[in-house]
Amino acid sequence: MLVKQRKTERTYILEIATRDNIEKCCNVKDLRGYELVAMAGPRCGYYSLVFKKKSCTQDCTCQHIKDTDES
Repeated sequence: MLVKQRKTERTYILEIATRDNIEKCCNVKDLRGYELVAMAGPRCGYYSLVFKKKSCTQDCTCQHIKDTDES
């Protein structure tokens, strides 16, 4: 059950982390070339996602992707 829940949660986070939300949160206009390298959450209804551009070392960290399940 726990393994299934974790897999579902990961999929769910990816589903709610839409391009628009990430671009607004990270202030990134074009996410091509970025990859999701880490995620954590939820804490207080928010997920934390970290994106890294493949061609550089700078991380793009999104701390406020809202869990839409509360509405």
